[in-house]
Amino acid sequence: MAGETFAFNILGETLENNINPKKTLWLKSQFKKEDIANRLRENPFIASEGKHSDINRNSNLKGKLLIGDINILLDLLNKTPQLVNKIKKDDIDLISVGPPCQSFSLAGLRERDNHKNTLPLSFAQIAGLIKPKTVLLENVKGITSPFTEKKNKYYAWLEVSKAFVLEGFVPVCMLLNSKYFGVPQNRPRFILIAYTPFNDINIFVL
Repeated sequence: MAGETFAFNILGETLENNINPKKTLWLKSQFKKEDIANRLRENPFIASEGKHSDINRNSNLKGKLLIGDINILLDLLNKTPQLVNKIKKDDIDLISVGPPCQSFSLAGLRERDNHKNTLPLSFAQIAGLIKPKTVLLENVKGITSPFTEKKNKYYAWLEVSKAFVLEGFVPVCMLLNSKYFGVPQNRPRFILIAYTPFNDINIFVL
């Protein structure tokens, strides 16, 4: 549903009844490209087990919406250096991500071992392959609160920062509240900006 909305509002592409979408590609699906009706109603957790993909080493991903699991994308990029080189040729200035926050949120179950908690680490690896000049990651304030098991504390935000360091980035972390930036609600957020040293970029932090 999110992909269908994005395709329509941002890319100007209607997916319903469109058996050959040009700007929207599935990383994995149990259904063929022509079976768009079932693709749009497919369980995303099962889609990753499908055998159909719209992407190969010759695909042009510029200006495209990719639908699917970020780990499928990471695996694809690791196995297909041709795609990585195509993306890098565009000299990407910024890539941004807002990973799922359910297990980081103080209002949630706070499950340290939830698989969603590893998605920021996968994103860091993708950034390491693409090498953009700047990375932006946003999440809830709760990501800064430690998971406590017995006497041990695990800081997710710190592990995410370290993941970007290992990929050659310099991370800058901060807490900002959206109410000071034009959003009509009290909305504190964790912001990580990571940049690659020695690039000709300007960073301005309020």
